[in-house]
Amino acid sequence: MDNIKHTSGPWMAIKTGERVVDTVIDKKDSIICQLHNGCINHNQEHINQNAALISAAPELLAAVKELLPYAEHLAKNHDTGVIERAKAAIAKATNIDQS
Repeated sequence: MDNIKHTSGPWMAIKTGERVVDTVIDKKDSIICQLHNGCINHNQEHINQNAALISAAPELLAAVKELLPYAEHLAKNHDTGVIERAKAAIAKATNIDQS
């Protein structure tokens, strides 16, 4: 299996208060990140959706990694660029330079 260097999932978003609107925590209640309501051009819905996306990151990464071999097999004769985008997303999420 991969040598995971990020905080392992699952992560979850919780409502935390007035200034810190959402906090993303891991299964040990350690803080992954906090989203504040003072951000320019971000309303409450944006903050909630950002927290939901961040909290799903470990599962999304694992799913893309698991699906990639199947997608590569299926896309052998159909170059849509999706394989390269998936690999780039994995590299970005795992901090791996693809150059």
